[in-house]
Amino acid sequence: MENDQEKQEIQKLFALLQKNSSYYEAVFRRPSVFKEVVLGFFFSCCSLPRLVLEVFLRRNMGERYFAMGTAIIIAMVTWFYAALLILAGVLLERVWVWTYMSLGLIAFPLVFLYYARQRQQEIDQLPSVFDFKRFSLATGKTLSFFDRYTTDRRKLTTIYEPAAGFIIGFALLFIIQIPLAVMLMTCSITYSLSYLAAYHQGDNFLMDQIDQRICAEDLADTFRLNLPYDQTRGAEFFGYQPEDPAQRQRMAGAFGNDTAHEVI
Repeated sequence: MENDQEKQEIQKLFALLQKNSSYYEAVFRRPSVFKEVVLGFFFSCCSLPRLVLEVFLRRNMGERYFAMGTAIIIAMVTWFYAALLILAGVLLERVWVWTYMSLGLIAFPLVFLYYARQRQQEIDQLPSVFDFKRFSLATGKTLSFFDRYTTDRRKLTTIYEPAAGFIIGFALLFIIQIPLAVMLMTCSITYSLSYLAAYHQGDNFLMDQIDQRICAEDLADTFRLNLPYDQTRGAEFFGYQPEDPAQRQRMAGAFGNDTAHEVI
């Protein structure tokens, strides 16, 4: 019986949201095409730098989130970068100096591919996505090492995890592994910024749902009773309204509030 009532309440709320979504989108929502394009481009560019750290920091990632082929591409690009530095050393007649600075770039892909292989084996052992047992785009489980510092996943992904990569990169500067140090510190900064952007989008999505619900619950009464702003939760009607309360009552039905029934 309680389940039936819950279903009816959900269906009623969904109907209210449908009626109010057009007004919310037309009046309150402030879409930014430029912002969405920039965020989309930023996310697409961040996938590779994030993966550089995530193979070490995450476990049990989704099969559509992690790809062994992408890890191989990162390793090949890193080796190519090391080869360019060695070539630059030859041209500048400082081949030994530049070769030494490139040792980190030569060794890092080997360690990276080893951990990437472990991540792939974890994915192969997980339940099938097609049985609805797991999310194929899961970002993975964080290391238990970080639990002693925080249990807040937002802080963990935007501060603690990237800080670990940045500290390791900074430490490499002291042994003159500058190229690898710069790469790790850059990936760490990108890692933090990309998760900050993801949480920003998630926060805005939830606020949209909350605002639409407030519109669904309040807007009809605000319009029908011509309530002052101080007596509302902020969902006001912008535009001229009929002076006749009976006409406002009839029109308020368009906002989906059950109390806003037609007066004959």
